[in-house]
Amino acid sequence: MRNLLIASAALALAACGAATAQSDAPVSAVVDAPSGAYVNDLAHTSVLWKIRHMGLSDYTSRITGAQIELDFDAQNIEKSRVRATIDASSFDAFYPGTDKDFNEEIESPLIMNAAEFATITFVSTSVVKTSPKTADITGDLTMMGVTKPVTLIATYHGSTSEHPFAKVPAIGFNAHATIDRTEFGNTFLSKEGILGDMVTIQIEAEFIKKSQ
Repeated sequence: MRNLLIASAALALAACGAATAQSDAPVSAVVDAPSGAYVNDLAHTSVLWKIRHMGLSDYTSRITGAQIELDFDAQNIEKSRVRATIDASSFDAFYPGTDKDFNEEIESPLIMNAAEFATITFVSTSVVKTSPKTADITGDLTMMGVTKPVTLIATYHGSTSEHPFAKVPAIGFNAHATIDRTEFGNTFLSKEGILGDMVTIQIEAEFIKKSQ
């Protein structure tokens, strides 16, 4: 009887170990959306940027004019490609004061100089899968006439073979990156220490498959 109990306990421990090993195994992301050309749904796209203000807080603003094109490869995510074009005059700072138009100040030659550099672009050069649901998207960011390599850390949210309203496949991602604005010639209040040099960019986007 004692030997039977020992054997049963050993089998139970072995079963628990197998279950734990199975639960630790990576879970593959199930992608319902097919490969093809996608474009972001502007109504469900959010592009935020944050910059440290006086060492006290991260001032946050939004960019509303972003067009993102995704050439999506469902079978091999590393063959996917991304191109984003941002209207440099589409800043929305949510400034509550009435003493000035802060959006215009951001877009002025003092900061972004949107009249001369009307667009900000990102063109991917490589996609490296880092987990079943994440990837590093490296590309060329061009802002204020300067081009620098930047890596976006992207996370797959989910997908559907048919969007309930658009009636086409759809897929959703978020991505974030941190850049040194001074490398692009943006030094407004940098030397004074009022504004930080590092800017964090956060993107949330839903993509709708283009019609053939």
